[in-house]
Amino acid sequence: MRRTRDRRDPAAFGVPEYGHRRVPGLRRQEVADRAGISLDYYTRIEQGRTGAVSARVLESIAVALRLTADEAMVLRSLARPHRHEEEQRDSAPRPALRRLVDTVAAPAVLLGRRFDVLAANAGMLRLVTPAQVPARAPENLVRWCFTDPYARTLLGDWEAGARAVASALRLRTARYPGDQALVRMAAEIARDSPDFDRWFRVVTADPMRGRQVLRHPAAGDFVCEVELMTFPGSAGLTMLALIPVPGTGAQRILDRLRLGAGSARSPRQLTQSAFGLFGPGLVVGGDLQLQQGL
Repeated sequence: MRRTRDRRDPAAFGVPEYGHRRVPGLRRQEVADRAGISLDYYTRIEQGRTGAVSARVLESIAVALRLTADEAMVLRSLARPHRHEEEQRDSAPRPALRRLVDTVAAPAVLLGRRFDVLAANAGMLRLVTPAQVPARAPENLVRWCFTDPYARTLLGDWEAGARAVASALRLRTARYPGDQALVRMAAEIARDSPDFDRWFRVVTADPMRGRQVLRHPAAGDFVCEVELMTFPGSAGLTMLALIPVPGTGAQRILDRLRLGAGSARSPRQLTQSAFGLFGPGLVVGGDLQLQQGL
């Protein structure tokens, strides 16, 4: 709440100017007045010195600060107690979802609640695999982004991409506040990466969508739009697809990768070895399977 308050422009909220303001953003009193609660109560909520806060008060604060839907969700998860959920691994994706990932022409991956990689098509495997090594997918998108040196090579703007991934995980912990495996994973990555620890605290709306450039060392720059698709009733499963941007040569990059650019082996050899490289539940994309007939 403090960071959000500091980022707000008082002029945009109709606060009159009375000389120099000693603090950035809105004052606590200004937010409390807009929310219709006392300054003391607002201060205790902001500092975490209250018990459960009613939904009505949280909604008033969200409106007063003009929070996005995602920011309001994080506020509710922080301010209201929650019960711990029984820890469980992501179940294997339904066959129909596996086929969906296979049939998407763009590079695509199916992610679990904790951003574990459950399925990936061949286009994604080729993009995220360094040159001269067998094609394989990372086990977890967030860990890969912050702990694998190749992620910094591949992501044209690593900082922007890493900020987006950290924010997306923050939103996921707010959506599933009782998932202690998520909390532990975030804490583990924060210990290994000061950047993650800093960016995890900042919430942005719809963080992972948008344009991204992947700089494949052998094939070249792949310019894409990142799109996400969720599946109601599927326990947090998300399909992430990298849509080539027309006019940027992105499709040519995919064609080069499909023909084996940057690989030490032919597409036939890559296909024959790929099936033994993945852990339980990970599915190789359909177009890679088709290469067995080449």
